[in-house]
Amino acid sequence: MLQLLCICFSVIASVYSDNSHALGYTEILATAHSAPRENIVNSDLYLTTLQELVRSIKPDQLLQLGKHVQDEDVPVTNLLQLDADPENETEKVPSDLCSNHTGLILTHAAARDRWALAMLDAAAKPDSNILGGQVNWVGSYWECIETRATVYPGPKNETEPELQFEGQYCTASLPIPSSTAQAMGFGASSPGINIGVCFPSTCSEADVTALLNAVLDRANSSIKVRSTVCQKRTQDYDANAIIVLLVLTLFVTVMLTATMYDIVWVQMPKWEMEKQKVAEDAAATVNIKDTSQSVETTPLLKDTKASGQLSRTTGVAAQMLLSFSVYTNTVKLLSLSQPPGSIANIHGIRFFSMTWVILGHTLAFASASSQNAASYLGRALKQWSFQAIANATVSVDTFFTLSGLLVAYLVLKELSRNKGKINWFMFYFHRFWRLTPVYMLVIMVYVPLFKHWGEGPLWPRAGIEPTNCKQWWGNLLYINNFLDIQDMCMGWSWYLSNDMQFYILSPLVFMPFFHSWIAGTASAMTFLLTTFITSGIISKHYGLPANMFTNPGKTLDYMEKYYFKPYTRIGPYIVGLWVGYLLYKTDCKYKMSKAVNLIGWATATAVSLAVLYGLYDDVNGHPLNDDESALYNALHRTAWGGCVAWVVFACATGNGGFVNTLLSWRALIPLSRLTYTCYLVHPVMMYVYYYGREQLYSFSTVDVIWTFFGNLIATYIIAYVTSLAFEAPMMGLEKTLLKRKKS
Repeated sequence: MLQLLCICFSVIASVYSDNSHALGYTEILATAHSAPRENIVNSDLYLTTLQELVRSIKPDQLLQLGKHVQDEDVPVTNLLQLDADPENETEKVPSDLCSNHTGLILTHAAARDRWALAMLDAAAKPDSNILGGQVNWVGSYWECIETRATVYPGPKNETEPELQFEGQYCTASLPIPSSTAQAMGFGASSPGINIGVCFPSTCSEADVTALLNAVLDRANSSIKVRSTVCQKRTQDYDANAIIVLLVLTLFVTVMLTATMYDIVWVQMPKWEMEKQKVAEDAAATVNIKDTSQSVETTPLLKDTKASGQLSRTTGVAAQMLLSFSVYTNTVKLLSLSQPPGSIANIHGIRFFSMTWVILGHTLAFASASSQNAASYLGRALKQWSFQAIANATVSVDTFFTLSGLLVAYLVLKELSRNKGKINWFMFYFHRFWRLTPVYMLVIMVYVPLFKHWGEGPLWPRAGIEPTNCKQWWGNLLYINNFLDIQDMCMGWSWYLSNDMQFYILSPLVFMPFFHSWIAGTASAMTFLLTTFITSGIISKHYGLPANMFTNPGKTLDYMEKYYFKPYTRIGPYIVGLWVGYLLYKTDCKYKMSKAVNLIGWATATAVSLAVLYGLYDDVNGHPLNDDESALYNALHRTAWGGCVAWVVFACATGNGGFVNTLLSWRALIPLSRLTYTCYLVHPVMMYVYYYGREQLYSFSTVDVIWTFFGNLIATYIIAYVTSLAFEAPMMGLEKTLLKRKKS
């Protein structure tokens, strides 16, 4: 094991340390890949290779390494026969049991026992493409944890083997010098190098760290293991997780009860009445000439059996229960009907924008658990077609535009019906209730239970959220985009906070529009000029790039100072409010000449292509200067919102042609209804897939395409379940309770 570890750590020392006497990179690669590739395919030949590897280990030295140490204060350096630093009291000897069992592995490896060789084999080996971003050396997780160390206390033919310990998979993290990390494009906050190792289950994380650092000392390396995390196959459910499981059980019970009640007491009587009506219509058609017979067969009293059963659904309690019915909610979700006055093309824009978000996140979320992210992205950015993914962040601005457009269009119509009056409490309460319950319930399920949903060498044992969402109140109040980015709960929820903040401010624009076109235009222009100036100043002050791929070292500043803040993102929302007013004013009926229509489509197409593909040179070695980047950051999102608004306006007013036919396809309506829950759950689905892998993800065009479609389908399946369990019931409860209040 020492030789294998020395090989691994020597690679790091040679590539990343400043020690000029470190072993050369090419020599290390020659040592690590000395076995022919065809030997790896044949397990027997590979076993022989491992046996040859450990032949040079001297058993007498291994016995000294693993012998029992009585004094717990003896430094680890003494255990490995190195010179100890008498002034350094932070490194202590590993536990006696861990020390003995580690030595046991080495002695049995020298004796070529298969279980000991398996533990050596499970440890990570130096990999290629280190300079291209391969800084995670995984090893074999399952080979490690399935290993059982068995030792015969006497002759094999006379005694039974005794189980000493099991394999324990651990990941050791080593920091990369900041200068090297920045030169490789990782930024100042590089995660470092992670190496998978297999140690006895009797060793603690501190034991493993101490042993590995002792090996590094022996290799004369200038770097140290920063921390070690050992995976646990099973974790105990804490109080929060148990409470969540009980709440989920309650939801499932209510949903099953509601569904059974719905089918037996509501739907089945309806089905019987429909059958009777069909039979009566058929009989009336046959006996239409025999009027006397039809009079005689007409019942004097209505059949009250079915109506009596239907009357059981008219109570508030029954309606509240039916809000959880899987059957009724599924029928509503899959319905292709739309209320009068709906803008049909919005459904298509929602669906395609959501797929775009998932496509962008498919690549972004895979980067942390991939073996070739840096090299693949370097090649991909040189392709024109990839720019639509590199600049996919404007897909979120599409949703901002649609949100503002619908708010203005629907509220202005209501103001017109009610002669300028509106229930402001309900205006805000409905929005809060529409978004918040399902949002909070997803957090409730995701945060305490995520760590129990998988295992593997990459699995985050403590979960994804670094603080377990201690600042969940920021999400509840929709202000988490102003909190510290490191403490943000559900990082992708910044969008929801921005959208809610825009919604709160929206009356400052649509109310002036309702009373005066000039007043509304003045208000909208004030907001637009404010966001233009603010975005430009912030971008210039912090030296932000036009694209995060241009300068990865500025990613955190770009996200925290610019990307998450409402005063830099409100532009598309204001454009949406403006166009929503135009649709309200024209009642979605506006005839334009072919020339004007063609100019509008040509302009929108040119601007959108410029936004998506205009930064090709910027991300390929010719970056914009700070002033140019500031101008781009100030204008491009609002310009994109204008392009989306044109598509909606043209299609809604009958000037969209085949684009409107595609976007208004009725089959997209159910998928559009799931957009909100898709946005909530799609990162969670990706976390489960990427961090639950046994090996690192490998980027290639084919793999990305297949992964994207898998993520898309899985997201919509889970979004459907989430909608039935959390979203649809809450909307049904609101409708029922508000009806009760009105009555």
